[in-house]
Amino acid sequence: MVTRSVLALILLASVVFSKPTISANPGVVNAATLIPAGFPNSGVAQGSIFTLTGSGLGPANLVEAESFPLPKTLGGTTIKITVGNTSVNAIMLGATDAQVAAVLPSSTPTGSAKLVLTYNGSASDPITFQVVKNSFGAFTLNSRGYGTAVTTNAKNQLVTLLNSAKPGDTVNVWSTGLGAVSGNEAAGPLPGNLSKLQLTAWVGGKQATVSYAGRSQCCAGLDQVTIKLPAGVQGCFVPTVLQVGGVTSSFPSIPIAPNGGTCSDPAGISAALLQKAATGQNMNIATILLSRFTANLANLPLIGNVAISEDAGSAFFYDYSAYEFLGSRGVTALNAFGSCSLWQCSGPTCVPDQQSQSLSGLDAGASVNLTGPNGAMKLAKASTGNYGASLGGGGIPGLTDNPPPYLDPGSYAIKGPGGNIVKAFSTNLTVSSSPISFQAVQSGSTVAQCCSTSTLTGGTISRNADLQLSWSGGDPKGYVAIVGTSTTDSPQVTGSFACLVQNSVGKFTVPSWVLFGMPKSGTLSQAGINISNGFLLMGSYPNFATFNAPGLDFGFVGSLVLSGTNEEYQ
Repeated sequence: MVTRSVLALILLASVVFSKPTISANPGVVNAATLIPAGFPNSGVAQGSIFTLTGSGLGPANLVEAESFPLPKTLGGTTIKITVGNTSVNAIMLGATDAQVAAVLPSSTPTGSAKLVLTYNGSASDPITFQVVKNSFGAFTLNSRGYGTAVTTNAKNQLVTLLNSAKPGDTVNVWSTGLGAVSGNEAAGPLPGNLSKLQLTAWVGGKQATVSYAGRSQCCAGLDQVTIKLPAGVQGCFVPTVLQVGGVTSSFPSIPIAPNGGTCSDPAGISAALLQKAATGQNMNIATILLSRFTANLANLPLIGNVAISEDAGSAFFYDYSAYEFLGSRGVTALNAFGSCSLWQCSGPTCVPDQQSQSLSGLDAGASVNLTGPNGAMKLAKASTGNYGASLGGGGIPGLTDNPPPYLDPGSYAIKGPGGNIVKAFSTNLTVSSSPISFQAVQSGSTVAQCCSTSTLTGGTISRNADLQLSWSGGDPKGYVAIVGTSTTDSPQVTGSFACLVQNSVGKFTVPSWVLFGMPKSGTLSQAGINISNGFLLMGSYPNFATFNAPGLDFGFVGSLVLSGTNEEYQ
């Protein structure tokens, strides 16, 4: 059954034993989204499934609660949660040494909570988290909170890149975090439509009809949301978002095609790649990306307007099983054509890429070598299959010692010397200069204008209102990428959204429910100058070209050039 499979996705077996130690990152999180503390949609909802990771949390081999009534102690593991003067025991679903999954009882009060895990009489140090009314998220095929959502069609078949849904279809999204229910969750399933929820769904940026939102008929904490897909949406990675009680969910995707079957994107994933995935064979895939991000800062003290460009290069060579590819983000995470995606990460950056701990890297040699208008550079080998480098820039001209930017427009030769798996290869890439000028308006006021120095402005972007953009320039036949980033001070987390729109349209509105998931901007300091740690950028979508190499099934290479303004997300 799908529901049993979802619970199996949550838990990973381990063979290490130690005193219970709970990892602070990500901490206590929604089992579907894994969103860390610091975001508006983090926290664990009453009645939802949550996870912990660490060591010494349970037995070496996975123990699952296989039938009702569900226990409060499983394999020697017990979890106690305290909010104020109220303490409850979690309802256990599964436990291993490295990870535990449980249901937070619906009776748990909201607010700051303290959790203590005890295994075989040994207690962990307490860890804090927020108990909230609603924190919805769909489970995903890769169990990492992003990528294709665990969704079934009317025939109870899993919806995948090879078995897409159709516009107008009714699908079930398997999830957790809708909120509390009445009754004894440990005693048995508590299905029923939670009709009082303030719930809105969007698929591909269009509002969708929800006919059921409540617990599943099989399991505690596992929600079922039944959605009728709107007309006019299609693609391999169509973002699917719910807002429950004013709180926006994570941004998983659903594959949608006009006639079902294998999906397609207007400028992304290739039919040949999906056809090979359909055979069930492993695939050796490489993605090489050269990027330039330019932040235009307005009216700095004693400096005035200044542009800071930062160049980078990355190359990933991985062995995908068909299942791993079908659960991935695809060739590039920039794939929400006609709508927006959002990523939420711990740390100072949140740039989605292909790197994944579950994938096997492919040795392509000691480095990947670049030759362009400004000479030669290398993408150094960080680990097997993972290559990257800063390619210059990143500092305030005249005030910092950063090397100059490297990726000026022109032709670049990209060569690999070859390794044990991927042999020597050579390809070419043209980095073009297609500047885009844009204006962003919110609630009738201009909050960004870029990128001519005579019209450069930056400002404050509210996370609770729509953001209207208009632009000119770029490739008239291609797509434009609208990208926003914001990083907090403490805890340091970063949110990034990306919207892909046909350039010829010339305007687009980033909805407030996208901006809601961004964290409030902190402060970025450089050369004694403090600015808000948020940006709004635009550029042409990187249409990926293919290249061949012995040992690869598919190779993709592209460039991404974005330019924009410094913003404060509030």
